[in-house]
Amino acid sequence: MSRGLTQAELGIKVGASQRVIAYYESHKAQPPGAMLVDLAKALKVSADELLGLTSVKEKTSPKQARLLKRLQQVEKLPPAD
Repeated sequence: MSRGLTQAELGIKVGASQRVIAYYESHKAQPPGAMLVDLAKALKVSADELLGLTSVKEKTSPKQARLLKRLQQVEKLPPAD
């Protein structure tokens, strides 16, 4: 999931080093339970979403929603248009 944070920035938010964040990200290891709440808050997701128990609900801004709607309308146009 992408929230626009670097590993170093996320590490600062949760009190861990960039190296620790990289380890959890690249090795598919799960962080300790005590860190889950901080990670979920920093990433603005639930702990269930963080652990993959539920799907991540992407929040779209009004601009993104309008752009998505327009792109969907363009996809419906005939190829010549």
